Amino acid sequence: MALLMSELQRAKIELGYNALTLSALPYAADGVTEIFEQVVQPYLQAGELNHSSTAVVASASPAVVTLTLNTTPTAILVGDRLIVDQDWSQEAAHVQAVTTSTVSLALHKAHSGTYPVTVEGGEAIVRYYLTQCIQISERIRRSATRAGIKRADEVEFFPSTSEQKGVVDDLLRLQRYWRSELAVAIGVVNLRDGQSGGRATQYLENY
Repeated sequence: MALLMSELQRAKIELGYNALTLSALPYAADGVTEIFEQVVQPYLQAGELNHSSTAVVASASPAVVTLTLNTTPTAILVGDRLIVDQDWSQEAAHVQAVTTSTVSLALHKAHSGTYPVTVEGGEAIVRYYLTQCIQISERIRRSATRAGIKRADEVEFFPSTSEQKGVVDDLLRLQRYWRSELAVAIGVVNLRDGQSGGRATQYLENY
């Protein structure tokens, strides 16, 4: 399964690219390359995509569960890293056991309905980084409702308290980090590139 057009559009926005399609872009003397649609989408490495409808209950710490897959896994091996579900329910874990119709792995989030189960590959990695960017953007948006905006072009806040300012600053640093990781995974330049703060690493352990 290739990246969806909506995912490509969001990746463009996160990395500072114009969201217009090739035919709508203004003429450039050195030509225009529709790198996301012509290179990234068709050539990004994909892992095996499957689905499961096994209901999983959230737990405080990862617990081994057995997921029944909708189709017979043909390229899932013990030790493979799987990406389970999507958006805020997404998590990753290594396969501990596999049969002709099931996989066992340790999960801690709740999963319901029919959700994707994907072997980690280029697409899964890009989707993971893109999800992190979207989540951070949403948290920054929520923070903006509690703080005034000083500069709209670079989203600079003037929070009402020093504690709130520290939270917003950390979120912006973390946003720069995930955008940088997304750019590396796709193989394009991050047009929003900036210096990541030294506090980003400690936050990675908590998300």
